[in-house]
Amino acid sequence: MKTYFFNLIQVLIPICFLVALISCEKISKADFVVNNSKKDSVAYWINQSKSNKLTIEERRGAQNNAFGAVNSKLIDSIRLNYFSEIAYDAEILNNDELFKKVNFQFLVLAEKVNNKLKIGDAHWNYGSFFSKKEKIDSAYYHFHKAYENFKIAKHDLWTARMLYNMGYIQGRIKDYTGSEISLYQAIAIFNKLNRYKNLYRCYNYLGLIYMELEEFDRAIYYHNEALNYLEKFDDNGFYKEGSLSNLGLVYQKKQDYVSAIKYFTRAINDNNLKERSMSLYARLIDNISYTQFLKGDTASVEKGLSFSFRIRDSLKDVSGVVMSKRHLSEFKASQFDTLAAFELARGAYSLADQVENNRDKLATLLLLSKVDQKNSNKYLKEYVHLNDSLQIAERKTRNKFTRIRFETDEYIEETEKLSEQNLLITLGAFFTILILSLAYFL
Repeated sequence: MKTYFFNLIQVLIPICFLVALISCEKISKADFVVNNSKKDSVAYWINQSKSNKLTIEERRGAQNNAFGAVNSKLIDSIRLNYFSEIAYDAEILNNDELFKKVNFQFLVLAEKVNNKLKIGDAHWNYGSFFSKKEKIDSAYYHFHKAYENFKIAKHDLWTARMLYNMGYIQGRIKDYTGSEISLYQAIAIFNKLNRYKNLYRCYNYLGLIYMELEEFDRAIYYHNEALNYLEKFDDNGFYKEGSLSNLGLVYQKKQDYVSAIKYFTRAINDNNLKERSMSLYARLIDNISYTQFLKGDTASVEKGLSFSFRIRDSLKDVSGVVMSKRHLSEFKASQFDTLAAFELARGAYSLADQVENNRDKLATLLLLSKVDQKNSNKYLKEYVHLNDSLQIAERKTRNKFTRIRFETDEYIEETEKLSEQNLLITLGAFFTILILSLAYFL
């Protein structure tokens, strides 16, 4: 009997495969040709949209054509892949109108087929889009939705990348505890995956957080950890110079001006920086000169600050110009050139207001209260009002983030329970059908 049962299984398995193959053959050759011609059309326009030989407008036009070529005649899995690629490329080229249309359809289709990875991918696109638009509450929401879906899909790398993105945004609204938690969770995953560049970014950002918290020794430790990871991957950007500059800023805040200048100088002398990035070069010149000013060595301070200012102005680096004007204003005030100090501070405030840089607005209001003694109270009142309103807004956003995380953790836990239950039910049903089928054949 056992031999007969075993032989029966050997007969049934090939029959099942044969039925499956016959079912697949029912797709007509005509349909196959149509699908492939559509795929080729979409692929052609996507390749055109990536061509550096075309203008930005021509590439955007190619993206629009690619989206137009993706239609219902393509099967869902292929459309999902194309929607993902077109949405990502549209966001890179700031093709906002197309991005919104494509990513909306991408998310709707991904939810329709319940593909957690693609749902997460669509939310990731939205997170990047809103982050560039400085809508950080919307960016956080979508990065968190992406994290939620990647975690359910058990895609560790993308889960960790969303944790980093969330931690970065939390740091920006001064939710330093929340940022630490997100970054430490990301580090645990990146460590398992040996993702050294991602680990560098996490440790570097932790260093920045601890500098803001004025925990300078911890900030120095984490910036050095970041530098250690730089040795484990090819640095094709400005990571090393950035980390050295960050260390210089920590020592500057710690009032160890000699060490600060040492790190700024190391960064500026590294790998022909002047030729590679004039904006970073100008920032380091400003940092060195301003640190010399704080140290009390004023011999060449004005020359360095003015040189940095001219470079930043020529590059139309608005944030850099604001910083240069602030530092020059402080220097002029120390030389009792009150009129020049006031003009520079007022110019810095006006520019910071234009670009809605609240951090620089606050710093410049304090500076104005010192250089314009007659109107000191007016500037201080404005400072207090702006600072209070920013703190209220940040508190509301932090509370919103906390609710999002709490609700999502509950959802993920419930989803995992349901997934386990569904798996048990499916296995139970499968074995029941298998036993009944075998009983019937026997």
